[in-house]
Amino acid sequence: MEINVPISDKEIKKLLDFIFRDAENLYKKLAPKGWENSEYARFFHPTARQQFEENKRITERLNSLTKKGKPEEYEGKEAYFEQDNLDGLNGFGEFLYVLGLSVYDIFSMNHEVKERGGAVYDMGSFRGSGWFMADYFNSYPDDRIPEKYGYLDFYMGSIWIESRADLLPFYTFIFNKLKDKGCTWEYYFPKLSIINFKNNIAKTEEDRPEDYNPESGVARDLEVSKKNREIQVFRDELHAIHDEAFAKAKYEPLVKTVQAYKNVYGLLPDGHPQKELE
Repeated sequence: MEINVPISDKEIKKLLDFIFRDAENLYKKLAPKGWENSEYARFFHPTARQQFEENKRITERLNSLTKKGKPEEYEGKEAYFEQDNLDGLNGFGEFLYVLGLSVYDIFSMNHEVKERGGAVYDMGSFRGSGWFMADYFNSYPDDRIPEKYGYLDFYMGSIWIESRADLLPFYTFIFNKLKDKGCTWEYYFPKLSIINFKNNIAKTEEDRPEDYNPESGVARDLEVSKKNREIQVFRDELHAIHDEAFAKAKYEPLVKTVQAYKNVYGLLPDGHPQKELE
């Protein structure tokens, strides 16, 4: 396959079929005594302690962003939270959803899964990848998937649940499948950016040549120039933050996706900061 020829949605779905083909075997391995009796049930049914810690962390973070001076002390208590009743839990349905979120983590987030020739299995943007996974699940041939999904069900992947239980086995399973197909993976280090939407000032009577006012025209140009300088300063700050985080990541523990890739392929993916140290 030529590197410049896009991989079709049909081919991407075939690859997903290959990944999910042995999902039941992974489920039995991870939850031999049932999903409700495994640590993985915590992804969607966190313990009271986990809920308390998450609420405390989010509250303190919001306080630090919105309040000046000393942040208010968190007043929540673990007793305010309780774990869900897990009776009648649709364990396999939840398992498949976690596996789907893990697939999103690897195929989206600006990372790239590539076939042997270098072409990318591109599901689209963050939102587009969400729709792609939702459509795939909505046509998945298993009645244990209880509902119809939308793009928001997959948007940003596992970001909301990743700290509740270990996703490493899910990522490892996916990368083993990708390796069997001869695929590689390129890692994208997170980077914030800002988009400058050019001032598209609506035309008014003053925009007509015969009504042009030099004073207001100069004032408007100066205002646009000022905004552009402010945006550039902000961009420079974001670049500096990124460079600092990139350098720091060279000596930090690997994130779970990268650790799983290294476990399966025996090396770090291209794009990771620690790749420069190999």
